[in-house]
Amino acid sequence: DEGLVEAREHWVAHCSTCHALDGSGNTTIGRNLYPKAPDMRDLDTQKLTDGELFYIISNGVRFTGMPAWGGEDSPQSIWELTGYIRRLPKLSAEEKQLLEKLQRGESSEGKAAGPKPHSHTDAPGAPPHKH
Repeated sequence: DEGLVEAREHWVAHCSTCHALDGSGNTTIGRNLYPKAPDMRDLDTQKLTDGELFYIISNGVRFTGMPAWGGEDSPQSIWELTGYIRRLPKLSAEEKQLLEKLQRGESSEGKAAGPKPHSHTDAPGAPPHKH
């Protein structure tokens, strides 16, 4: 599923810095934020509705380290990321290994991953960014 692949790549590139590859929030940054980055696998987090997760990802959380991704990512990619968050409590050992490969810049086949096209758009009036 292409949506799953893109959501996983987004998680590794943008979310895992604070929330960790496995969603635990157990990173240097995640532990030292105030408030701490939540464990995305935790029942309290998983009890949030898909709409609530979508809103948080899109708009961020004021006065915390959670940025708003709504200006960067398409609604479709945010919905896919919401679905990926639902997978975090039950990641297989194989998927955890894949996340580690992606973090090292390898593709799922173990080769260096090249830049991937992605769906986010630049903010209105902002110059186009390059990767």
